[in-house]
Amino acid sequence: MPLRNKSLTIASILFMLLMVSACSLKAIKKQSIELENLAQISGKVTVKGDTGHPVVVAAITYSNNKATIIDQRHIAESGDYQLNLLPGKYLIGAYVDKNSNFIRDDNESAAMFSKNEQRFTDVILANKQKLTLPTIVINPQQYIEPAKKIHYNSNKIKANIGRVISLNDAIFAKENSDMGLWRPIDFLKEIGGGLMFLQPFDSDKTPVIFIHGLSGNPTEFSEIIRELDNTKFQPWVLYYPSGLPLDLVSNYLLTTLIKLHTKHNFSELQLISHSMGGMIARDFLHKQQTIGTQFSSSLYVTINSPMYGLDNAARGVEESPIVIASWRDLASNSDYVKSLHQWTIPKSIPYHLFFTYLPGEDGDGNVPMSSQLSLSLQNEAKRIYANQGSHTGVLADERFIERLIKVMLAPNK
Repeated sequence: MPLRNKSLTIASILFMLLMVSACSLKAIKKQSIELENLAQISGKVTVKGDTGHPVVVAAITYSNNKATIIDQRHIAESGDYQLNLLPGKYLIGAYVDKNSNFIRDDNESAAMFSKNEQRFTDVILANKQKLTLPTIVINPQQYIEPAKKIHYNSNKIKANIGRVISLNDAIFAKENSDMGLWRPIDFLKEIGGGLMFLQPFDSDKTPVIFIHGLSGNPTEFSEIIRELDNTKFQPWVLYYPSGLPLDLVSNYLLTTLIKLHTKHNFSELQLISHSMGGMIARDFLHKQQTIGTQFSSSLYVTINSPMYGLDNAARGVEESPIVIASWRDLASNSDYVKSLHQWTIPKSIPYHLFFTYLPGEDGDGNVPMSSQLSLSLQNEAKRIYANQGSHTGVLADERFIERLIKVMLAPNK
């Protein structure tokens, strides 16, 4: 069993930050500022004579008579929505997505945010602005013809959805994971990441989604994936730039799974999350429960997850000359940490908590016991499992893997 973990602590990340070149620091700082300046639009959509179909809200940019949907997502059953966007000018619209394909088809009703009897109204967002719009009302009887030149933003992370890939692929190289931490916007443009398959989809097998943590990548789960029962499970990996705000990652996971369900019609899935990935998975589950999906989550596993944040991340936010966006969420007592625990995991989702410790240390060398194993987490968990080992090294430990596989085979025991 490895005695020390291979992943990065916030302290070691800060040290590395001091060692990088001035040119690299400039790029890192630029992207940090861009993410820090993200704005937020929230509001509500209602459908007259509710059709019972999902509703999508979309942010649209336009120039030279070209309109592009750059972000869209299903709204909650309550009709509430929230979009995180870079500062700029947008149109906001919504449509009834009868076939859940995230495309506004010819037979689907829609409406745009507008005021003063305009057909649509520009929404201009400043840095960090939080704007609440009046309710958008979709009247199915009042048809709006789809724009002839509407485009859907195409990028690598979208192209990778459901792509069959090997864990030996160069996309998972360490330098790419490092880029995802330091320059997450470049990662999205150059690498993409995304929710990918390790084998072709099989309707007879349950999807298992593996979610890595800060500075990690899916290869950390290699030993576990190797031991999966291939007659029962199909492994999917979420590969994301770990420097992004975590809310964006969980939004992507939810939207992508809804899209994959439309194509493959799976009924359930399992979530295996390590470190910061456990926070993303919990956020996803909350959003899934809020909007209601046609598939269920039949297992939620956290492994060494800082569910109550990290004090050294909070110090990094206070002391570092450059602050990585995910540190703000990872910091103890952050708004993100608080939001995670305003919701309780329902008993219908079996939650199995794995924690790790090292002799003479508080926790696994990265995550203190108080954040891995709080009283509230113990109350939510169906079962709790102790492991001696390091933060990441435990993922290759035979005894740990054996216990995890048993949990996956029988989540409700």
